[in-house]
Amino acid sequence: MTRTLRLVLLPLLLLSLSLGTAGAAANVKVGKEVFQNNCRTCHTASGEGGALSPAEKTRAQWRRFFKKTEHPGQPGIFQQLSEDEKKSLRLFLDHNAADADHAETCG
Repeated sequence: MTRTLRLVLLPLLLLSLSLGTAGAAANVKVGKEVFQNNCRTCHTASGEGGALSPAEKTRAQWRRFFKKTEHPGQPGIFQQLSEDEKKSLRLFLDHNAADADHAETCG
């Protein structure tokens, strides 16, 4: 009985661990890094894209932005990011949008 129990529980434990980490691919901290390393290069007061912080748009505005297949000023920039980086960036922008509970600036 004990051996059978181990044979059943071990695969279930491994499956639960793998499922637990699958959703962790996108996170706010990584999104902030993606924003600072990719978006901030143009989106400053003196930059090409003008000053822009996550809190300058609402969640709905950020969602509409990501429905586009191309960045209007930087075509191809989205293709340079991995899917996890894009998800993390969207999560960061959503968490820090003007209508978010805990918006922050990204300086």
